[in-house]
This record gives sequence, C-alpha cells and structure tokens, in this order.
Amino acid sequence: MKATVVIPTLNEEDNLRKCLEALSHQTVRDLEVIVVDGGSSDGTVRVAEGFGARVIVVRERGIARARQAGFEAARTDFIVSTDADSLPPPDWIERILFPFSDPRVVGVYGTTSYRGLKDLWAGTFRWWQRLFHALGIPIFSGPNFAVRKEAFLEVGGFREPTGSFPAGYPEADDLLIGLKLSRVGKVLFIPDLCVPVSARRVVPHRAPREFLVYVRRDAKLLYWHWRGKLVPSEGHGAC
Repeated sequence: MKATVVIPTLNEEDNLRKCLEALSHQTVRDLEVIVVDGGSSDGTVRVAEGFGARVIVVRERGIARARQAGFEAARTDFIVSTDADSLPPPDWIERILFPFSDPRVVGVYGTTSYRGLKDLWAGTFRWWQRLFHALGIPIFSGPNFAVRKEAFLEVGGFREPTGSFPAGYPEADDLLIGLKLSRVGKVLFIPDLCVPVSARRVVPHRAPREFLVYVRRDAKLLYWHWRGKLVPSEGHGAC
C-alpha cells in the first residue's frame, strides 16, 4: 500500500531534518514525501530536497492551505499528515495505513505527546480523544492522521462551508477534516499510536486565553457538523 506524507513548513530547517530522518527509517519504504513551504527564509527547502522530498511553495500562508496543496498534489491513494517538528516512530506509517484495507475506512488518526515533558498532557489528550470518538466526534491531530484521498476530495478537503480556508489561530484544520470525513465513511482511532512533537507551543501563561480561543473555534465547527453543513452532499458513515 503506497502513501504520501505531507508536511507543511515555514522556517523549519532544523526540525525538518530530524523529521525526515525519522521518516527514512519507516518500516514502509515506498513513500512519497511532499514538503509544502510557506516561503521559508532559512534552509528548509534545501533540507527537504536533500532528502528527496517533493517541494511545493505556496504564496498564501496558513496550515490548512499548505496541507490542501500537498494533499491535492499527492500521487497515491492514501495521504498521511505530520508536522515538521514531529518524530514519527518507525512503524507509524505501517500502523496508520493498515485499517485502510477495509474499503469503508476513510480516515485514521492517533495521538501526540510533547517531547521533554511528563506524559500528563499526552494521557489527558488521549482520554479526551477516546471520549469524543465514542460520541462520534473524531479529534484528529495534525501530526498524526491519514486519509483516503478519494474521500478527502469528496468532502472538499480543508475548506469550510463558505468555501474559504480557516483563518486565524488556531485554524483547527485537523478537527475540521476529521468531522467532514466522519460524514461520508468510517473513521478509526488508534489510541496507542503516538507521534511525539516538540514542546515549543507550550507557553503556560498563554494557556487560559488559548483554551478559550480553541473552545470558540471548535464550537463553530461542531455547530456546522451537527447542522449537517460541513459537507454539501453527505453520505452516512460512522466513527
């Protein structure tokens, strides 16, 4: 089963090198790697090309736009998402692709942890994902999910019901695509499939404000989801 890994970047020279090195040790060897760059001023593009990745440069910045460009350019039937500061374990691709042997499966996702920090956050986030998955709400994590390309295109990718891409921070593009895919097919969660990421986003004094921003953003997506507005012509799937 062939797959494409898509990585959005912006000035990620050092992180990207480690991420691509980790990808080079995957048990699945037949991989296409696409790096979608938002106009880096460092050596990000040079590092990507040095590892043999396809590089796509996008003019307009934004994670959702970058992922969309990479997913659309993928030459395989299955697309795996990660971030430049991620360090995927060697069996990551193999495990996240296996459920797609069931033709009903349109999306698969795992969880994440912060490198260098205690596992409290990771455990809490995994519990949160389990709970909401049981409620029919798949909480995708940008560094650790995969899609069937046909289904991704069917639901319009990372575009919102307005036809535009998410704007501002957080974009919540991962939650958006998970909800959209759950409307047209089967989405699976693998709780013990964890991809470590850097802890650079963890800024304690910003936590209360960022939590409120996330709640507001996620509430809008869930409203669209429950009203059946995320996908223009919906099928009937289940998480």
